Amino acid sequence: MAKAARQRKPLAGRVAVVAGATRGCGRGIARGLGESGAVVYGTGRSTAGQPSPYGRPETIEETASLVEAAGGTGVAVRVDHGDEAQVEALFARVVEERGRVDVLVNSVAGEDPTFRWNDPFWDTDLENVMEFQIWLELAFANLLENAERATPAEMPIEVSLCHEGSRCTVLVLDQGQALSPDVYPYLWTIHTKGPPPGVTIAGSGIGLSLCKALVEAMGGVVWAGPRLGSGSAFAVSLPLLLDPVASELAA
Repeated sequence: MAKAARQRKPLAGRVAVVAGATRGCGRGIARGLGESGAVVYGTGRSTAGQPSPYGRPETIEETASLVEAAGGTGVAVRVDHGDEAQVEALFARVVEERGRVDVLVNSVAGEDPTFRWNDPFWDTDLENVMEFQIWLELAFANLLENAERATPAEMPIEVSLCHEGSRCTVLVLDQGQALSPDVYPYLWTIHTKGPPPGVTIAGSGIGLSLCKALVEAMGGVVWAGPRLGSGSAFAVSLPLLLDPVASELAA
């Protein structure tokens, strides 16, 4: 009988954490783990009465109920996985309550709330990108990630900002590989056949190409070239925006 029960519930007594269990694959995986008898801690930002910025109706409490209905133990925990302190608190709680983690699933989405649900990324209207601060953050995140990948761990990355006239320029200086000047224009394109000649850092160029597309959609320009000494310089220049009241006063 005990053997038959274990076969029906192979994860009985096991502890699982499903990060991003509010909906979609994360919810399905959480339910499947519950069906196998596991204790499932399902995390997400959407709770009853407190939805995430997506404004969708699913909640982690619903996922926990599905886990229970499937035969497992469901525990809903509200966690923003972009906040390291919340993640640490989650695992401290699991260890305190259960003593261990046997199964860990990462189904965190974190998709941009400016996307329309179920619409392809390439159908997003980049002409309206100025309305969304997160797009600007994404552009600079890709720029800084590129510099981090190129720079040795013990070396600093320099970032400076210059305001001149109606434009603002951000300059990122890495201390990585020195490149031939004619290679830099190709760094802003997606590498379908590997990186440009002379570039030894692995990558597809998607991050920098996305950065360029976002910046240009906001009326800006990008530039890259060698810096004095060693390494590379990447610059982003964007027009400054005045709020409507300031614009009227200026007129």
